[in-house]
Amino acid sequence: ALRASRPNPIGPLKELGTGIGAPRRRTLVRALLVSTQLALALILLIGSGLLLNSFVRLVQRDLSFKPDGLVRVDYNVPTDGYLKPIGSYQGFPYFEVTTPPSQRLEQVLDRLRIVPGARSVAGISAPPVDSFILTTPDVRLEPPASVRLSATYFLVTPNLFSTLETPLLQGRDFTDRDTAGTPWVAVVNETCARLFWPGRDPIGKRLTLDTVPEEQAREVIGVDRDIPTRHAEPAQPVIYASYLQQPARYRGPWANLFGGMIFMLRSTGDQQALILAARQALAEIDPNRPVAAVSTVESHMSNAVGQFRDSVLLVAVLAAVATLLAAIGTYGVMA
Repeated sequence: ALRASRPNPIGPLKELGTGIGAPRRRTLVRALLVSTQLALALILLIGSGLLLNSFVRLVQRDLSFKPDGLVRVDYNVPTDGYLKPIGSYQGFPYFEVTTPPSQRLEQVLDRLRIVPGARSVAGISAPPVDSFILTTPDVRLEPPASVRLSATYFLVTPNLFSTLETPLLQGRDFTDRDTAGTPWVAVVNETCARLFWPGRDPIGKRLTLDTVPEEQAREVIGVDRDIPTRHAEPAQPVIYASYLQQPARYRGPWANLFGGMIFMLRSTGDQQALILAARQALAEIDPNRPVAAVSTVESHMSNAVGQFRDSVLLVAVLAAVATLLAAIGTYGVMA
C-alpha cells in the first residue's frame, strides 16, 4: 500500500527495466513480512484453541453437587444489629456479638422448610463455588502440625450436603442436635483431610480456627467430596462449621460472616413457582425489608463462566480474522 501510494510511478518502472536485484529484495521483504504475519496468526489460533479446550473442561468439571433443581435465596442480617466494637485483636477491629444473628437465620430457615415445592432446605455463608470473598483463617491441629495450615471456612446449617446432593465419604452431616450447647464439630473436604492428616483417619481429630481467643476446638465428624471454591482452580482445603457453634466475640474482616446466609432449596418440580413461594415467605417474615435476591443456582453458575466464555469467543474471532488477513497477504505475495 505504501509503494502504491507513491506519486511518481516512473522510478519503479525504470528500476524494473534496469535490473532484477531490487525487485527481488522487495519481494523478499514482502515475503518475510507475510510469513511473520502468518506465524503470529497461527500462534493466535493455537492460543484460542487452548483457551477453548480449557473452557470445555471448565464447563464439564465435576462440581461434586447438583446445581440443577436448586434455588438460591440470599439473606443478610444488618451488622449494626448484632455487632458492637470493643477494641482490636491481631491488628483487626474486635467485635462482640450482642444478639446472635443465628436467631433470625434460624427463623428464616424454619419458614423456608415449609415452602411448597421445597424438598430440602439448607444454608451456607457464601456460595460454595466462585464466591466473591472467601474466609481463609489459619488452623491449629491437635497435636500441632509442623507447617502452617489454612483452609477456606464456611458456616452452614444442618442437611447442607444432602440438599446439595454432595456425597459424604466418611462420617455424617450436621443435624439439629449440633447446637451452641453441644461440643463443637466440623466437616472437612477430602483435600483438607488429605493435607491435614495424611495417611490417617480424620474422623475424631480436632482442629481450632485461629480467629479469636474464644474459638473452641472442633471435632471432625465428616469428610465430603471436594466442591471447588473456584471454577478454574484446583480444590483447596475447606472446613464447614455449624452457624450455631460460634464464639461471642469475633474480629474483622470475618465478623460479617455471621449475618450472611445463602439458603439452598432443592426443588421438587417447577423452580419458578418455588422462587415465588420463597419470596412470599421472606416477605411474611420481614415485610419492611426489601425482598431478598432469589434465583436459580444454575443461572449463577452460568454467570460465573460467562466472562471467560466471552473472552474465549473474542480471542477466537480475532484469531480467525488474523488468519484471514495472513492468507490474503500470502496470496498477494504469490500472485
